[in-house]
Parts: sequence; C-alpha cells; structure tokens
Amino acid sequence: MEPLNICNNASLIYNYDEDPDYIKQTAISYIPPPNRHLDFKEPEEICFTLESSESLDVNFEKLLSIKTEKFLELDFSIFSDKNDLNELLKLKETLSKIPSHIFQINRKKANPTEFCSVSIFQNRSAVKLANLDYALINFRRKYNFNSFLDLCSGPGGFTEYLYWRVGFNLKGLGITLKGVQDFKPPLHPNFKPFYGKDGTGDITVEQNFLALSEFDQFDFVLADGGVACDEDKGNQEEHVKQLILCEIISAFITLRKDGDFLLKLFDALTPFTVELIYLLHKSFQKISLIKPVSSRPSNSEKYIYCEKFKFEKPPLAIITHLKTCNFELNKLNKVFFDMNSKSNQMSRHSNSEMQNKNSFITLSEKIELGLLNLTDIMNRSVVLNDGKFMNFIRSFNKRFYLQQFNALAELIEFCNEPQKYNYDRNAITKFYFQRWNIEYPEEIIPYQNDESADSRKRGRGRGRGKQTKFISNSFKDGKYNYTQTNRKREAAVDYHQNYKRSKFG
Repeated sequence: MEPLNICNNASLIYNYDEDPDYIKQTAISYIPPPNRHLDFKEPEEICFTLESSESLDVNFEKLLSIKTEKFLELDFSIFSDKNDLNELLKLKETLSKIPSHIFQINRKKANPTEFCSVSIFQNRSAVKLANLDYALINFRRKYNFNSFLDLCSGPGGFTEYLYWRVGFNLKGLGITLKGVQDFKPPLHPNFKPFYGKDGTGDITVEQNFLALSEFDQFDFVLADGGVACDEDKGNQEEHVKQLILCEIISAFITLRKDGDFLLKLFDALTPFTVELIYLLHKSFQKISLIKPVSSRPSNSEKYIYCEKFKFEKPPLAIITHLKTCNFELNKLNKVFFDMNSKSNQMSRHSNSEMQNKNSFITLSEKIELGLLNLTDIMNRSVVLNDGKFMNFIRSFNKRFYLQQFNALAELIEFCNEPQKYNYDRNAITKFYFQRWNIEYPEEIIPYQNDESADSRKRGRGRGRGKQTKFISNSFKDGKYNYTQTNRKREAAVDYHQNYKRSKFG
C-alpha cells in the first residue's frame, strides 16, 4: 500500500538513526519509522518481542516475595533513561499550564489518526483491537479459538470486534463494572456478562476473580481496563497497578494451556509493573510489547500480547502469591482512604466535595502522609540480572518515550499554532481501515465551531466535537440522522445481521 501524501508541513524532531539504543533490538514494525520524509508522517508502530521457550524453573516460586516501603518519588533510571524521562516531564509540565478546553481540542487536531475511532463499532477500543489483530494476533488464522474472556472491557468494543471478525460461534464471558462502564446492548446470544459474587463487576475484589474458576478454561483472555486519574496523570502507573495485577490473576486462573492473553498497560517504569511483565515472560512462550498506531501517541497506553500459556493447570503457587499481593494492596488502600476521609472531615475549610473525596489520593499526598507502598512482588535482583529481559524493557521504553516526546512537542506546537498542519483525516482513516480490513465511514465532518462553548457543551463525552455521516449498504438513502453513538450502534447491528464471512477472506 502506497504511503499517503496528505500534509506538506511535517517536520522531524528527533533523528532515530543517530540513536544506538533505537537499533539495539530488532523491532516488528509494519509502518515506516518517523525519520522517513513523507508528506504524511505515519506514526511508527513500536513493537518488541521476547521469547521464552524453556519451562518455568521449579525454584521460581521461591523467588516470589512481597516488599513494602514508604512512598517515594519514582526512580526512572532503573528501567529507562533518566534524562529522556526528565525531558518528557518538562514537556508535560508545559502542557499542564495550557487551559483544559484548548488542550482537548488540539489533542485531537494534532493526532492524524484521531478519526479512526469513528467506525461501525460502538467505541474506539474495537478499532484498537482491529489494529492489534493486523499487527500481531491474526484471530482468523488461530486454531482451536472457540472461547474468550473479556476483562474490564465495558462497554464491549473488544467483544463486538471478535464476533464481527471471527464469527458467531465463539463463546464469550465478560466482567466489567456495573453502571456507566457496563456492557452496552445488543449483546450477542453467545456472550454472557458476569459481575462476580458481589454483583459489582469489580475485579479487584478477590471473591469476584476467584469466581471465574467456576467457568470452563478459555482460549483467549483480553483485558482493557483503566483507572480515571485526571488529578494525577503523571503517576498513572501507580494508580492502575492493582487493576493490572488482578487482570493477570484472572488470566492465570482461566487460561487453558497454549492460550493467549492481551493486556493493556501504561507506563512500565516501576519495579512492580516490570516484575509483573517478567512473570508474564516466564509464564508464556512469547511476549510482545506494542504501541498501536490507533492509540494516541501523546499518552502512555500500550499493550502486551502474551502467546502460548505454559501451564496445563492454573499455577496455584503463583496465583496464591498474587492473591496475597492483592490482599496487601487492599489493606494499604483502606489506610489511604480512611486517613484521607478523616483529614477532610477535620479540615475547617473542607466543603461537601472535599468530604466526599475518599476514593483517590495523589502520589504526592501519599508521600506527604508517609504511607506504605507495595513496591515488589518478587526478588528484584532476579529481574535486574536477566540481561536479555532488561535490554527488552529498556530498549522499548527508550523508543516509546522518544516517540511520546515528539508527540507532546508537536501537540504544544498545535496549541500555539492550531493551523500548523492540515491533515485530511478522511484520507488517513480510509488508509488505515483498508489496512486493517474493517468498514469505513465514508465521510467524517468536524463541527465548524469546534472551539465554541456551545460545541463543547453539546459534545460532552465520547465523540466530542465531531459528527459522522455514515454511508454503508443500508444507509445510502441518508434517512438516518442519529447522534454519533446511536448511528454507530445501528450500523454495527445492521452489519452483524448482514455479515458474510467470505467478504473478509
């Protein structure tokens, strides 16, 4: 497929060819690197792979341990380049001073693949899975793929894509939080929502993830969970670590031998996160870290794809240890919330909003309070002394943060000069949708008054600031005039009903 010629003002911020760490390990990349001079600068799809064919050492369980210490400022030098991270933090500090409404508008304008979120599917996550399917997974060629477990993935984009791409005979189970994040109808008749023993769908509750063992083992487990931490975005990794831990426990409980696991991560800079990745490396024959092009380049989102689970039966010793880690985190979290709630009630200047703030504490507040943190789930020296694994993590982080630095620098330029680039998002979206072999909304129309208060008020939530004119087989008469969400959902239902698998052979 020929590269697009869309933007004549693309400029190179960093020359990767001059960086020896960039080529330290071979990367799987289906998209040209950013230093290739194209009119449309295609983002690089960073993907690093590490294999582990040997069986797990019988003494490995002895290396599992728990370490707690007081919260400290994060040390970025262990698993990445400290200078790179310091420069990145300076850019983030600059961005934090930009008014929120200006940032939100220009974040979308600066991302050439922003409109890839508009499709026949109900939300952006389905398109990300299509991207990952093309780059790594290839669901259609998987043998013995008959069942899947969808973790923390409401409103159900991953599930929707799987039934659309693979076929209706799949048996699926999903667990997600009830309420706003719940799975959205229509649900496939072979898909069963599950909300755990307590009915909340909270996977960090032990009885809920243990209840997954009551079902048959699955061929594929997907986890797309996240935690809202707008008040402390720079420390997202710290706030999401318990969720990632419980998603991994759930996968270990439910995967059959040779099954696969797809997990969303954010930063991988702390020993806790990297040790979890190391555990995945030792438990699967192959792991791949990837930043898909459909994910906004300015954020920390990435995915790890783990292939061929090594265990015939759930590894009880490892699961028991990770359950203990989760139990400790729940105890520590209770201390956080109790202290914060008490502090708010004692404050003479507290208002009702502050008094109700008992579910989130920033990292700086935890440091100030002298609270304890669970920093390690195993002997850290084992990870640090594994040269092959350390090279894998550090090299990926090096390239990932250089790409993020470029994206943030470009975003700042956009905020200062909104008309700097004139991307043809219709052409870009069509280009990628053809590559990923998914339906293309023929025309995507941004609001004319995107920066007005009315458009911001009118466009709260997903899909803010843009409309979709959807034209497909059953929409050619143009009689539908729904909102973006309803229009996409109607299109998905229509496409399911008229699905012909041979069309995508």
